[in-house]
Amino acid sequence: MGISLTPPAAGAVRAALHQRGKGIGVRLCLSMTGCSGMSYWLEFADELNESEMTFDLDGVRVLVETRHLVYIEGLEIDYVRRENEEGFVISGPNTCKDECECPDSSEAC
Repeated sequence: MGISLTPPAAGAVRAALHQRGKGIGVRLCLSMTGCSGMSYWLEFADELNESEMTFDLDGVRVLVETRHLVYIEGLEIDYVRRENEEGFVISGPNTCKDECECPDSSEAC
């Protein structure tokens, strides 16, 4: 499988869905960012779209557009707590590199 979810990330998704009170999982979205790679983020998912595939990762449903499957190979979704911040960190071979100044070319979810 091309995507993994760490135990802290799975726990954070489950907690957020419970607190929200609805949702079937999270949707993995992406944006093509010029020459530097891809930018990824998560959104709550309330329903499965026809064009999506689901992954059951540690009891969490992650929805991905089938046209984006080629871009998720090797991705890891983690949840990190640092001194003054916390949140999801998505890393992998296609993630955006900060050294490029190219403008975003398109967004998709």
